[in-house]
Amino acid sequence: SSGINAEYGDDLCVTGSLLPDNSIELWSLREGRRIAILPYESPRLRGEYVLAVKFCGGTSHVIAGSASCHDAQIISVSQEKVVSRIDGYRRSVSALAVSDNGKIAVAGGSPYISFVETMTTPFFLDPDTPDTDT
Repeated sequence: SSGINAEYGDDLCVTGSLLPDNSIELWSLREGRRIAILPYESPRLRGEYVLAVKFCGGTSHVIAGSASCHDAQIISVSQEKVVSRIDGYRRSVSALAVSDNGKIAVAGGSPYISFVETMTTPFFLDPDTPDTDT
C-alpha cells in the first residue's frame, strides 16, 4: 500500500492513499494483514486519490475525502459499500473530523470548513449514544 494517512480503531486500521483505484484499505492489526479494500465511488477518468480517512461510529463506518472527486463519502465496513455522500465542494477534501456524537467537519482546498450533522442520531452511531452538545 502507498498509504498517506491512517486511522486506528479497536484492532483495525484504515488507510487512504493517492492511488487511482483501490485506495482505501482496511487492515487487521491482530492478524497483521489487509482484510478488505473499501470502495470509493469515482468516475473512472478521475480516479479516487483519497487524502483523508476516519472511522466513524466506532469502526462500523469509514468517512473518506478525495482529491479528485471533491466530496466525502461514508462507507459501511460490513457491507463494503458507500452509504452516504457529502458533496458540493469545489476543491479537494483533505481533512475530516468526526465527533463522538456524530458531527462531521469537512475541509480542504476551499477557503472554508463545513460542519455537517447528518441527522439527529447519525445512522452510524448506536441510538443510545448521548448527544453531548449544549
